[in-house]
Amino acid sequence: MSLLLYDLCCGGGGVARVALEMGFRVVGVDKEPQPDYPGEFVLADALEPPLRPVADLVWVSPNCLGYSPIAFLRPELAKPREVNLFRPVAQSLGKHYVIENAATCTDLIDSVRLCGFMFGLPIIRHRRFETSFLIPQLTHYPHKGKWYQSSGNLNASIKVVQEAMGLPGMRRESLVKAVPAAYTRFILSWYLTRG
Repeated sequence: MSLLLYDLCCGGGGVARVALEMGFRVVGVDKEPQPDYPGEFVLADALEPPLRPVADLVWVSPNCLGYSPIAFLRPELAKPREVNLFRPVAQSLGKHYVIENAATCTDLIDSVRLCGFMFGLPIIRHRRFETSFLIPQLTHYPHKGKWYQSSGNLNASIKVVQEAMGLPGMRRESLVKAVPAAYTRFILSWYLTRG
């Protein structure tokens, strides 16, 4: 029997793609329709998801625009800061959880920061991850050589950024919000080896 992963605020399904490849059963929840979502999908508010039974793992990706520097530069783009609202939801729905957000998010507890350069990827996509299980903090290498940006205005073609993110075929509107596949694989691998 495969492990059940609830993917809250799932977006276009970057996390789901990797989780499915790794043998998880995935149920995504988002308040916006996600026609390309690769797993089972529920259209609902992820703060009040109609989900049962308890999942093995809950992955939550709350909107990061409340924590991003863009909120200070362009206040009209700011969103509510929801990490602290989602933590009890994740804890009630699963045996373990992951909450991810922007590198500038101050509401995550004992978080680990990941960057594409940690995985040998030419992508700068700094994200923080709070987990209910132990994952190591990798060394953050200097950004040298050619690299691509995967949020906001892409500095390369969509195909190049898709390849760098490990998410071929993903639409731009989903790609700019997605977690690179290598980060997801790293975290899920640690989840599978937890003691």
